This record gives sequence, structure tokens and C-alpha cells, in this order.
Amino acid sequence: MGGGGGDANATDRGEACLMIFELVINSVVAIATLVLAAAAFFQIRESRKQAVEWRRAEIRPILVPRSKLPANDSDMWGGSNNSYPIELQNVGSGVATNIWGVILPRADFSPGPGVPPQFYSRSLFPIAREEIAKTVFSQGGTIFSGGDCLEGYALGAPTTSDHAYIARLTLTYSDISDLRHGSIFDLTGTGVWMTVAVLSGITATLAEKDQTKRGQVKRRGLQVSVS
Repeated sequence: MGGGGGDANATDRGEACLMIFELVINSVVAIATLVLAAAAFFQIRESRKQAVEWRRAEIRPILVPRSKLPANDSDMWGGSNNSYPIELQNVGSGVATNIWGVILPRADFSPGPGVPPQFYSRSLFPIAREEIAKTVFSQGGTIFSGGDCLEGYALGAPTTSDHAYIARLTLTYSDISDLRHGSIFDLTGTGVWMTVAVLSGITATLAEKDQTKRGQVKRRGLQVSVS
């Protein structure tokens, strides 16, 4: 009779071990399923992210200047020119719209009181891929200072010991999905445009920044003299 009880206990222990084994197997299968599901989720998300990036690359415009400007301070900022025509080329893949641009001197160049001299342009016409369009930059029109920034980049040309930079050109524009972009270039003393930055997904356009600054000036009750 004692042997029968031992067999029953052994059977119970075997069944318990089997249940534990099945529980472990089921847990491992459940964990593996969760891992595979998570991996699939992240793979899908990454694929969607890459698809969005490819789509944005396909429609992204990039504007660059193709015209030379006077290569010294006195001609550029002290002359009688009220405007400068500059050819802009779209070297990107998509159409550029809502194009704004501003040209400012170095921060240490200030011929008189008020805001520094500057030339601005607003283009009502889009620039297609590989198209070169002439844009006229007129004197005044904006009230920026050299210390104002676009995505951390100053609008004024950098000050160097040899004063090699004459001006900084900043452009903002949109693609067909209304994502905003920007391009920044410095004009050297040899009349060459040097690329400073090509930006995508900027938070504010030059038009918005100018409007914001005018609102700040108005709230302070200041009089602004535009050169």
C-alpha cells in the first residue's frame, strides 16, 4: 500500500513538472511573439519614416545664387544702387514657392543710425527644378539687424580680421507640401558666394520674422529708421 502512495506522488510530481514546463514554453512563445511584433512594428515605422524622407527629398527645392555682386563695402553698401538683380537657381528636386530673401552687411558695418542697410526680395513666382530666375533685391523693406537669426544663423555677414566677407544672403522658401526651407550664403571679397547652410523644416520664414520684429518694435513704441 505504501508503494501505491509513492506512485501517486510521483505521478502528481510529473504532472506538476509538465504543467510548469508547459507554462515556461507558453511564456517563451508569448515573449517571442511580443518581440517579433515589436520588431515588425519598428520595421514598419522605420519604413514609413524612410518613405516620408524619400518623398520629401523628391519635392525639396534648394535655391542658390548665380549672380555676382560688388566685391567691396563701399560699392555694395555706400553706392547709389537702390536694387540688385540676382539670378537664383533651383538645384533641388522640387518647386520652390513663397520665396523671400534678404542681404545684410557685416555686423561691424553701420554707416548711420537706425537699422543697417539691407536689400530684400519677395518673389510671387515659383522656381521650378533646374530653373534660373532673376530676382530683384530692393533697398530697405525689412528691419532686420545683423544679430537676428534664422535657425541659429545670424542674418549679418560674419566679422573677420581681414573683413573678407561683404554680405550675407539668406533665403527662405516652401515646397509644394508647404514645408519651409532655407539657404544661407556669404559673399567674399572676390565676389564668390560661399555656402553657409542649407536648411529644411525651418520654424519661421523671413516674412514671419520681419512681421514679428515689427510687432515688437511697435509694442515698444520705437521709431525705426530704415536705410
